[in-house]
Amino acid sequence: GQVPYVGESPVSIAVKHMQEPFPNALDFNPDIPDAVNRIIRKAVEKVPDNRFHSAKEMADELTNWLQGRESRISIMDPAPISGGNGVATTKKTKKQLKRGHIIAIVAGILMLALFIFGVFRLLKVFNVPDVDVPQVEGERWQEAATILEEAGLQYHLVDQIASDTVPAGHVIRQDPAAGKTVKKNREIELTVSTGPELVTVDSVVGKMRREAEIILKGSDFDVEVLEIHSEELPGVVISQDPGGGYRILKGSTVTLRVSKGGQPFKLRDLVGYPLEDAENWLKLYDLIPRRADEKYNDDFGAGLIYDQFPEANELVQAGDYVDLYVSKGPEEPELEEHKITIKTNDIPEGETITVIIRDEAEERTETYISTGEPIITTGWGSGTVEVSWGDQTDTKTFP
Repeated sequence: GQVPYVGESPVSIAVKHMQEPFPNALDFNPDIPDAVNRIIRKAVEKVPDNRFHSAKEMADELTNWLQGRESRISIMDPAPISGGNGVATTKKTKKQLKRGHIIAIVAGILMLALFIFGVFRLLKVFNVPDVDVPQVEGERWQEAATILEEAGLQYHLVDQIASDTVPAGHVIRQDPAAGKTVKKNREIELTVSTGPELVTVDSVVGKMRREAEIILKGSDFDVEVLEIHSEELPGVVISQDPGGGYRILKGSTVTLRVSKGGQPFKLRDLVGYPLEDAENWLKLYDLIPRRADEKYNDDFGAGLIYDQFPEANELVQAGDYVDLYVSKGPEEPELEEHKITIKTNDIPEGETITVIIRDEAEERTETYISTGEPIITTGWGSGTVEVSWGDQTDTKTFP
């Protein structure tokens, strides 16, 4: 934090440079490491040959110290300013002083000349002419650079950004703006366009229409939908233009071709077909059969189709549902119930009695153990009752 020599004038300082040894840094700061002090000493040797020969050599010594390696520099002890006693020493001192005065005068003249030269240089530096900043926005940046250089200005590319209105490689902004007055050689900051922003198109083929639209609109694309017949299920995206992976301008339109199912055709009249045949025909044309209802029908036998929806000859296409109404056949009349009483007083108690009832409903067999009490059973419509025990059988009709 201090200069090595202090004097009342540049001349007196120059004399000290010539006659006095360089101060020891440890006298000002005893905490300086010895290795660092040696590097300082070598850097300020009076004799140029004793100093570092290059910045790299000095940097190597600093690196050695930072990494704890042994220093390889040698320090020349400063020559004594004066020494000895008697007349010879006095004469030598006077001679040195006389030579020192000459050197000091010369040094003073040189320093004065340098001072004057420096003043003029500073005046030249600070007395920079003004120039007007030319308009370079919209120009190709190479041409903008030429325009600025011809105006005595420099340029610096500070950023490159996308633009929908300025072509790639042209200047979008300049700072300072055109028309501003600045010093000559001022650096003008330029922002250059990379052209319109390109966005990668996602592949949406095979997705449902709604999902595809959400994906593409999320990337700031417009979506156009064309519905066409195909073997794909209705609502599935069949193709897109441009295809997935292409990079196009943000806001461009992507066209989707969406299936609306197969080509419509007339539905066959299935009334009177057996259920199995009707279902097989529908599946052959990729239609989906559904049993809508099953009822008694006096005109169609059991298992036959008595109605359908959609009706015959209406247009359908693959994937549509067809409801089938199945007949249970003619509805049977309600059978009259008859209570049948079988007397067992002639049958020994404990005997096993087998009763077979054959009526309009069905044939069924009932088994009883004789207790002497009458057996009461039921018959429907008309028929016969066969009663067997032991080796005897008795058959009666009813009602």
